[in-house]
Amino acid sequence: MTEGSTRVASGELGVPVAEAWALLSDTPRMIAVDPLLVAYEPERGVLEEGTLNRVTARVGPFRARLMTRTEVLEPGRRAVFVSVRPRFPVRVRAEDTLEPTGSGCRYTVAMTVTATLPVVGHLLAPLIAWRMARQRQQLIGRVREELTRRAPGASSGDGQGRG
Repeated sequence: MTEGSTRVASGELGVPVAEAWALLSDTPRMIAVDPLLVAYEPERGVLEEGTLNRVTARVGPFRARLMTRTEVLEPGRRAVFVSVRPRFPVRVRAEDTLEPTGSGCRYTVAMTVTATLPVVGHLLAPLIAWRMARQRQQLIGRVREELTRRAPGASSGDGQGRG
């Protein structure tokens, strides 16, 4: 593998970290909100570090079935997911971070797409990274909208997360 193409999307959510994390860790809600996710199922039913996750993702007009692994899970702060399958033509690493701000919190998603096949992977990696970054920016807007629709203190995450 060679160095990946990284794109970052970030935005203020206007709610405390705990409220944002409750939504981000609520799998059914995130499937409804996230323009990338079609389906998500953690291997053991609960998101934990090391968990394998079956994911159906939407990348532009295409759907991809893949397996990810939760590499890092710091509730209320950060989650890192890496693609495990398919292994070709690219691998994806997604890092979601919440940081407190004076007006609530900032949600940042960094997507790194790395070619695993010569030529095809190297052509596709930057295009996939660009498209995923656009979807991540849409996600941040949708998360913000969803959080403003919720009454303060009405958060009820299932703790399963997604990735």
